[in-house]
Amino acid sequence: RLDELAAHAHVFERAYATAPWTIPAIGSMFTGHHPRVLGIAEDAAAIPQDTTTLPEMFDARGYNTVGIVSHIYVGEKYGFSRGFDYFDAHEAQGRDHISSPGVTRRAAAALTELQKRDEPFFLFVHYFDPHYNYFEHEGFTHSEGYEGPFHAGLSYKRMREMFVQGAADGDERRYLSDVYDSEISFTDHHIGRLLDRLEHLGLYDDTIIVVAGDHGEELADYADGWIGHTKRLTNELIHVPFLIKTPGQRSDRRIERPVSMVDVMPTIASQAGLPYADEDEIYGRPLALRGQSKGPELPIVSETRRWARMQALMTRDWKLLRDEEHRSWGLYHLGTDPGALRNVFEERRDRAAMLRGRLGLWHTINAGLKAKGPKNEAVAPRLTPEELQQLRELGYVSQEEDD
Repeated sequence: RLDELAAHAHVFERAYATAPWTIPAIGSMFTGHHPRVLGIAEDAAAIPQDTTTLPEMFDARGYNTVGIVSHIYVGEKYGFSRGFDYFDAHEAQGRDHISSPGVTRRAAAALTELQKRDEPFFLFVHYFDPHYNYFEHEGFTHSEGYEGPFHAGLSYKRMREMFVQGAADGDERRYLSDVYDSEISFTDHHIGRLLDRLEHLGLYDDTIIVVAGDHGEELADYADGWIGHTKRLTNELIHVPFLIKTPGQRSDRRIERPVSMVDVMPTIASQAGLPYADEDEIYGRPLALRGQSKGPELPIVSETRRWARMQALMTRDWKLLRDEEHRSWGLYHLGTDPGALRNVFEERRDRAAMLRGRLGLWHTINAGLKAKGPKNEAVAPRLTPEELQQLRELGYVSQEEDD
């Protein structure tokens, strides 16, 4: 169904998340700031109170605003409910809960009510199912009779250990890929049901539809058997889907120029005719959906400071990787090495020096934004024992439990 949507949408083929985990990545989409400016690059903290979010902008202009979410990391305690007239987190029930059917049902009901009002609306719908725990869904099967030791109830930590110990191999990697494909197909189906409701209600043509990913997953792709996300900046984690269908659009436009998900907020605001922060107040810029972008392109950077200290800078042809903890650098030519597997930093020091300068510019810009940006510090919210258990099961609570 996303392919069908992409056939008449702007498709950003090289879109990069600002971080490889949920709060900072979606925080950037909501605010136009990089996570380090928000103060949530390292710990799970709430968006600062004095930072304007995208739903708050729509709410201020008289839009009906509705949010339907399926994880506590995009919930009220982390600042994501601000600006919504109605915010529904009933489907945020942890790793073993299959949430896509309920998310779509609740979002479709909200659309029906919004259509009756015949007023402009902003609807945010968050799907969580393509995360651990990975389930194979009936009717969306991709495996071919796997009979090995992996199954939906096996902990991610035990899976990782088995890869490192040699007790898991290519069959297990194929199993993980197959069940992950099942999760994706299942979620795609339910997103399609929501798109169908838009069509049925006569809202599809007049609606800006944005599909944006916050991060991907590693499925034991590397020697340490890592399953999940958060601590690295591999392309599996930060290269994300990003589609925008504008009102009345009926043909696709493929955009190969690299873009950052920090540009989501100003782009949506611009398309909706909303005023957004001045260019010296946020890092994000409205993406040009027709014609060429104006002005110099800012560096596209993803960062993780949770269980690691890394930055990755991407251009059309190159990826520069900085590992602060190990004081090392990587340089990868994406044209010939799209998986960023062969480090040519020593061979191409001239190119590396130029890209290091771009990374330095990114640091300088964000330091300036931080100095005059949010005055309220990002604060870790107080969670219930049940919420902590959800995060613990997903591997978000501590390095010791997740690595």
